[in-house]
Amino acid sequence: DKQKSLGIVDEMFREHPLQAIIPRLTLGPENAMIRKAESQEEQREAAVNDYETRILGFHGHLCVEILAAIKNRYGPIDSWLDAPMIEPVVAEKILSAVALYEQGQYDAAASVLVPRIERAIRSIARQLGFPVTGRQHRDGRLIEVKSLWPLLENLELVLPEATHRYLKLLLADQTSFNLRNRISHGLMDEAAQTDAALLIHAACHLSVLAPAPVPDEEE
Repeated sequence: DKQKSLGIVDEMFREHPLQAIIPRLTLGPENAMIRKAESQEEQREAAVNDYETRILGFHGHLCVEILAAIKNRYGPIDSWLDAPMIEPVVAEKILSAVALYEQGQYDAAASVLVPRIERAIRSIARQLGFPVTGRQHRDGRLIEVKSLWPLLENLELVLPEATHRYLKLLLADQTSFNLRNRISHGLMDEAAQTDAALLIHAACHLSVLAPAPVPDEEE
């Protein structure tokens, strides 16, 4: 969780104080600067983000090993988890992406997974009562569909903190993996096996979400 990450970063700054003094710059696509952390609090938040991104990268290799072990023990995955909040048509496409992954077509698998994961998140937000579109423009323009980032911001209220931070870093944080934007906007040459494995893991996370039961009213 974030508090644990903050503790690790604070310890790192105590042992290596220069890391908290020198401005932390992050470059994005086209070598554009997307983050410049200068103040102590900015440095701390940026360091937490970088630390959790490295942990996520390591986790990608674990996901590859886990998927290989599942296939070796049970054979190809030919059915998807019962997902109470994911539409059947989306679950079917996720299963197709898993098949592509098992065939070694990792970039194709990631390209199929990204829009289905975003649709699943949009569907979950709608079912939980969060708006998935913006307000009507005063000049009469059509209402815009909300992008993934504000949807995830809303879901922070209901998702476990670790799940919420994981999805943001993986899919939509431009200073981290940001796979949704990098793949959808053609900002990466090819998705790696670890990228596809992480996306499958994210789909598994979403598949086990279910609405909390409504407590009985006391008489």
